[in-house]
Amino acid sequence: MIDMFDVDKTKQISFEEFQQLWAYLGNLRDAFNQFDVDKGGAIDAQELTEAIKQLGFNLSRNFINVLMAKFDFSGDGFIQFDGFVMLLIKIKQLTAAFQEIF
Repeated sequence: MIDMFDVDKTKQISFEEFQQLWAYLGNLRDAFNQFDVDKGGAIDAQELTEAIKQLGFNLSRNFINVLMAKFDFSGDGFIQFDGFVMLLIKIKQLTAAFQEIF
């Protein structure tokens, strides 16, 4: 995640880069809370599907299931905030890699 905000590629983040990272995490927290419809502190597959759609991604049900399996760290069928952040970073990386190819 730090690499995403290390604009000058020094392997460190400046205070300004940290502020951007902090704001990004705040936005992700707001999004997570919005999609956590039942306010249980975690999102299930249905809530994740809606979140992914609203964030502009069109992913298959099978891919959503793969994401749930990979980022549901407790194995209870729910993704916590940390898994949500990691999931979105992975989608962003995959999207960037795909765009480089095509």
